[in-house]
Amino acid sequence: MESEASVSDRTGGPAPAACAVNGVAPAQVAVPTDRAEAAEWVVRAREAGWGMVTRGTGSQLDFGFPPQRLDLVLSTERLNRVVDYQPDDMTVTVEPGVPLSALQALLATRGQFLPLDPPGAERTTLGGVVATAASGPWRAAYGTPRDWLIGCRVVGGDGKEVRGGGQVVKNVAGYDLPKLYTGSFGTLGLLTELTFKVMPKPAAQGYVLVHLPSPQAVEALLASTLDSDVQPAALELLHRQVVEDAGGEGDADHDWIVLVQFLHVQEAVEWQQEQFLALARKADGAGAPLSPERGAALLAAAREFPYSHAFTARLGTTSSRTAEVAARAADISRRHGLPPRIACHAATGQVFVGGEGETVGALVRELRDLAQQHGATCLFPRLPAPLWGAVDPWGEPGPELRLLRGLKQVLDPTNLFSPGRFVGGL
Repeated sequence: MESEASVSDRTGGPAPAACAVNGVAPAQVAVPTDRAEAAEWVVRAREAGWGMVTRGTGSQLDFGFPPQRLDLVLSTERLNRVVDYQPDDMTVTVEPGVPLSALQALLATRGQFLPLDPPGAERTTLGGVVATAASGPWRAAYGTPRDWLIGCRVVGGDGKEVRGGGQVVKNVAGYDLPKLYTGSFGTLGLLTELTFKVMPKPAAQGYVLVHLPSPQAVEALLASTLDSDVQPAALELLHRQVVEDAGGEGDADHDWIVLVQFLHVQEAVEWQQEQFLALARKADGAGAPLSPERGAALLAAAREFPYSHAFTARLGTTSSRTAEVAARAADISRRHGLPPRIACHAATGQVFVGGEGETVGALVRELRDLAQQHGATCLFPRLPAPLWGAVDPWGEPGPELRLLRGLKQVLDPTNLFSPGRFVGGL
């Protein structure tokens, strides 16, 4: 073990009013200082028949149904130690309250990084990243937390801590509990320790911005890029309104903009920029490289987009349908008198729609219809407070709900963790 450290403030604790979940304040807040104390709180909650929600910084706590009952919020802010860092093995083990930004700073001292860039990376904790399976533009090249989490410790509904995976990359023994708990939104247990594999930090970065005249041109460029030797770290499709909101210059004749980031050694970055611009010209696009500063600013706007509005929808489709779904979503926004704020992780078919104002209710219905027409999913990571509980943020569950109910019954039979917040009211 190279280092053991606390990487955030260990004093104080949030008040119950500051820990409300979808407007529901808990009766009390627990701030355990180690794994054993956290497990004691779980046992206490189970024996008392409480409902409990786990909180990191609270940045994504409004995603989901309001809790059916909320007696306890357990804050992980003091579970914030780096337990073990092995730079030579490229693995790191942390407690769930460690901020992602703090871990990245530690890894950077050894020329390494964890290739995850979810919204709110400056403030979100690693426990929150795993619990919500949060990802950002880098998903195009690096995937999601499921691809980087190799081990975890979890306190279950019986108050006992179990361990899944391990602390080395080549570990295939036993059940893959890390994947089970990733994206479970705190409904199956309390994460108390997380082990990630990490990788060397790229030596150089480069950006290209391309304006395109139509969704058809966008589709042509995306298809040719994904079928080429070009390997973008991020491949973002933005409506020009998003670029203008971020202080960039739009083009009235080109509603759609593709932003690409390349990470590699300098020679490879430059080669990929040239190749991508050639592909853009074949798709009738007009583009140029961006400075690292301007490129990083626009990519940050794309990354933070899901939590930059009072209302956000996330439509999940295929990469080949991204441009079509985005264009239809823009039409729906305009029809309701809203600027078309659309940002997409184009390589993975994630289409985000942002909105404000009183017309959001109608927007919800039409976006759900749009998703159904294209065989897509439609979630609502952010809803205005008046719609909490009135709009299903998850959408109609599929046949997998039966499996989810079975897992919940086995792992949390007393419905202790986040009761009623997840898909299908689990």
